[in-house]
Amino acid sequence: MKRRIGLLGYAQLLPAMRQQLEQQMQAEPDWDSLYEKNPIEATKLERQWRKGKEQREAQIRAVEAEQQRLAQVRQRQLDEQVQKQVQAEQARLPEMIPGWRNADVAQREAKEIRDFLLSKGFSEQDVNGITHAGVVAMARNAMLFERGKQKISQAKGERKASGPKPMKAGSKGTQ
Repeated sequence: MKRRIGLLGYAQLLPAMRQQLEQQMQAEPDWDSLYEKNPIEATKLERQWRKGKEQREAQIRAVEAEQQRLAQVRQRQLDEQVQKQVQAEQARLPEMIPGWRNADVAQREAKEIRDFLLSKGFSEQDVNGITHAGVVAMARNAMLFERGKQKISQAKGERKASGPKPMKAGSKGTQ
């Protein structure tokens, strides 16, 4: 019965295979002493040893190449997964922020949110890394809250600048 292993299992076998190949590498014999004892046999042994060494090195290179290939496959899969998640979250945005059903409004407010976050000390990388629709909605709420606070403080400032509130005709004056 054949046993199937997944990509992850295969990827875990490769380092063990490389280690096994490296362990098979034998220390280089003392060729001088072998040549003194038996030059013909030493020539054969040296040729076999070098051939075996080259084969194991080629196998190790093949294992390394396969590890790199698998890393690229895993990265591609991860990128695709992230892209699908981003698309799903983008589709949720109009549900969470009904005004964003209008593409122009969504685009304008998205830029405003981006500028707001950058002005609050977030880095470009942080802002670009936001993929969750809930975080975008929360950032929008924070931006709108901040704008509301500014409007209130401006209105209070305008009231103070205009002096005391005028009294209505026929009202009693205060002491």
